[in-house]
Amino acid sequence: MDTSYRHRNDRYGVDGLSEVAASVSIVSIGAWRPLDEREAGAAAPEPVLLDGVPEHLDKPLRQWLHGFLGETHHAQRVGLRLHIAARGRWDIKQELLAAEPDALLRVTDAALYWHPLGKQWAERAENEWVSPTQRQDWQQQFVIPAVRLRDMLVDAGSVWTVTTGGRSLQRRVDATVQEAHDAAKQAASTSGRPEAARDLADAWAKTYGLHPEPSEAYRLAIRAVEDVAIPVVLPQDKNATLGKVRTHLRDASARWRTNMGAGAEPVVTMISSLWISQTDRHAGQAELERIDQQAAEQAVHLATTLVQWFAAGHVQRVP
Repeated sequence: MDTSYRHRNDRYGVDGLSEVAASVSIVSIGAWRPLDEREAGAAAPEPVLLDGVPEHLDKPLRQWLHGFLGETHHAQRVGLRLHIAARGRWDIKQELLAAEPDALLRVTDAALYWHPLGKQWAERAENEWVSPTQRQDWQQQFVIPAVRLRDMLVDAGSVWTVTTGGRSLQRRVDATVQEAHDAAKQAASTSGRPEAARDLADAWAKTYGLHPEPSEAYRLAIRAVEDVAIPVVLPQDKNATLGKVRTHLRDASARWRTNMGAGAEPVVTMISSLWISQTDRHAGQAELERIDQQAAEQAVHLATTLVQWFAAGHVQRVP
């Protein structure tokens, strides 16, 4: 049995890849240069991340999929979800492995999500007991392959990487941004607001996933902030919105403080930017503007900070 990743994975918590996320995502494509470039003393070129499946990644990715799609049931489910049918004498696994390069990322993304062990682990209750044998199976059959895929994508200079939980692909982001997002989700969960963690995770997936949905990402980002802000600011208002939270904090700023000092101005500024910039909020308006990718990214980053502040108790009412 290959144990090259074994000790590295024995320390993992619930999602299994959280510790790996930091160590892998900070690897710079420009950190290593070919020997001839180093000998020539040429300035290191700016790293360019590659979209799609470049030729040098094609065969290694198919080989990885061949090992990862181990069970017939797993391959069948991926095929059904992607509406891919086996032709002639080929079985569904062969069909998936023969996918055109532009479809290979879709197959990889679906294979991660529908892996039986990854799905089972993600859906288990946090207090559910897991035997050492179950954990080892999960690590060997899901975590280690997911880590290897992430390493492969980094080595190939791909714009894609594996999410912290290991269950999908996402566009690579700066390591500090990823860490802030993970910390905000953790803060929301530990503060008793798991719905905020879920909404923030979904907003992130809709922003950086293989099939981005900017408008839905923006909506979920706002909802994640509402999940943590309303119980703190307007706990008795069953019809509260982020807009109401903003108005209250703005009008009663002196009665609030943040980790930056007295007054609620910093949090009001962030909420205002998030709330006002949702240009597609009301259907039917003539001036309705579609949310673009940049707006969705900005919204998710703002929501990450706001969720962290409220969940960690950095926004407090003055006694």
